[in-house]
Amino acid sequence: MKQATLSKLQLIDTIKVRKAFASINFSSRDKQHLFEHCAAYIITKCGGNPPDSLDAFIAEYDIKEDLTSVLDTEIRPHWDMITDLSHECSTDEFAAFLLFENTRMDDPTPDYISKLAIKLLKPQKKKSCAELCAGSINFIRECILEGIEASFFANEVNAMVRAIAMMRADILDCGIEVSPADTFELNNTYDRVFCHPPFGRELRSTTGKGDAFSPYWLYAKRCIKLLSDKGRAVCIMADSTTRNLSDISMRREFIDNGLIEAVISLPGKILEQTGIAISIMVMSRGNKSVSFVDATDIYTRGRRNKTLSDADIDCILEHLGSAKRVPLDDIKASNYDLSPVSYVDKPDISEDSVTLESLIKRVTRGSQLPSADLDKLVCTEPTDIRLLMLSDMNTGVISDDLSYLSELAPRLNKYCAKDSDLIITKNGLPVKTAVVSLQDDTTLLVNGNLYIVELDTAKVLPYYVKAYLDSKPGQAQLKNGCKGEVVPNLPLESLKNIMIPLKSLEEQKRIASRYIETQKRLMAMRKKVTELEEELTEFF
Repeated sequence: MKQATLSKLQLIDTIKVRKAFASINFSSRDKQHLFEHCAAYIITKCGGNPPDSLDAFIAEYDIKEDLTSVLDTEIRPHWDMITDLSHECSTDEFAAFLLFENTRMDDPTPDYISKLAIKLLKPQKKKSCAELCAGSINFIRECILEGIEASFFANEVNAMVRAIAMMRADILDCGIEVSPADTFELNNTYDRVFCHPPFGRELRSTTGKGDAFSPYWLYAKRCIKLLSDKGRAVCIMADSTTRNLSDISMRREFIDNGLIEAVISLPGKILEQTGIAISIMVMSRGNKSVSFVDATDIYTRGRRNKTLSDADIDCILEHLGSAKRVPLDDIKASNYDLSPVSYVDKPDISEDSVTLESLIKRVTRGSQLPSADLDKLVCTEPTDIRLLMLSDMNTGVISDDLSYLSELAPRLNKYCAKDSDLIITKNGLPVKTAVVSLQDDTTLLVNGNLYIVELDTAKVLPYYVKAYLDSKPGQAQLKNGCKGEVVPNLPLESLKNIMIPLKSLEEQKRIASRYIETQKRLMAMRKKVTELEEELTEFF
């Protein structure tokens, strides 16, 4: 299929096809999806004029044996529907459905991720290009949309998903080979390799020396194994693999052997099936340095997930082109950390900086009272005991509308914040901070994923520390200290190791006063916006 033809099919709305299939019900959603794609394939293959039987179709169009067995199971009992369906929509509409409609059986690579990977890989004409863990070959389809005429190979172990890939490959008619082989059983070499491993698999791998590491590194190693000497590979990884302590043995192996060319961090919720933040690992041989791009703030917000527009992709590539390459020795000195945030816009640590730990008298997490126990304590009548939850810090200040508690057991006293204590969120980005302001007789119980930090006010002022932690260099340090794949979390040790520039108390007072004044103006503006929004609802 020519690039122009595929581009036209991409623009076709397939709603009529989906409505036609909606009247057919199967025992499972997977069976429904497979039937729909098989039916669309047959109607497309025969130009909208299906023969009288499945056997006639298989004989006339010389269907491959692997695909014949799938059609025999999924279509033969329902062949009478094929002719009826062929009259519902045009052949082009069925072709567009087959080639562009994803299924829930697959963990599809989003088009925008494929486009970015293509720009990074730069597949060449008459060169070999492999898509590992290919699913329904979305990446290869995007290559054809980009006009790339390579020798394409794909593998997929899920039989139902592979059937869809084979049907797409047949209609695309570009000599695409679709193999049932497991990724770890492949032996050929390729000039370009793209791999989007299965995410969410409960699996830990070992080197045989007792070192455990994330399975994504196995796929990255396989990419290298299948790569030609001057080839290039792109592997989608969980972002946590770039910095987790458990993965250091694999990062060491890749860096010591010069196998990583670039690392690009993308935001969470950029994949359709998971909220895990990802990194794109660009790999080749003989690298003496690595380029890092922190693209976690480059995205277009979709209805449910974040996406990458063409402009976003161009912006990422522009950052990559201008990125300073970090020598391997510097990465080794940083304990093989491959997280871009550790190297991109790294905040300057002034000579007068000290660890936050050296400024702290006491730090503890909020209580972990279950919701059922809290519900028993919450009351509507005002008391001198208030409850602070994570949701009460949405704007970087503590809400005035805190819940009242009827009583407080003595064992919970250690989870109560004092006046001028600093509250820091443990989970999620950006990390939020607030300074406690209490009336004399009020007790404040802090519950959930919040840190209570009592500072040594003889050394440092709470609002000065808050001002620094809320600043760009402060947030960069906090972000770099976070761990976790789905929900970033800030370990206590990382919090303690944040470096704070320790100015004189006079300078701290000046900065703190300016911060407080600016915060007051911001809160007044937010209040005014809320009043105006309410006013807009009162015209009738």
